[in-house]
Amino acid sequence: MVKSANQINSGDRLPGKGKEVIVYGLERHSGVIDGIIRDLQLEEAAFAVKLMLTEAVTNAYSHGNGCCDTKPITIRYSLSDGLLSVQVEDEGGGIDPGFLSDTMEEVDLLAESGRGLFLIRSFADEVLADGRGITMVKRI
Repeated sequence: MVKSANQINSGDRLPGKGKEVIVYGLERHSGVIDGIIRDLQLEEAAFAVKLMLTEAVTNAYSHGNGCCDTKPITIRYSLSDGLLSVQVEDEGGGIDPGFLSDTMEEVDLLAESGRGLFLIRSFADEVLADGRGITMVKRI
């Protein structure tokens, strides 16, 4: 389910005990994502979590930061009461919520790019596009 900013407050989904990591470019992002999965002991949900985070970080780098290795990508994450909350923020202008569709045109399924947000939406229980990033919530 895609939520609008007034339906889900990303601050409520990232309690004070959440953690934050900042990456620059895509050189280390896979190791950082693996570290988050280990830190939260999410090995059983690793495939879905890694896919969501990889797509979100790749989109942040490519679209938000214009492939610039000197611009930060901030990942904030927490796990509380079986609810994983992850926020990925870049230096861009944010994501148009209209891009968070539940469907994808058949012609786009085999395109070289353009499936990232669809995949995130498919594996997350809730997705919010806001100011400079995306918040994903998954029940674990």
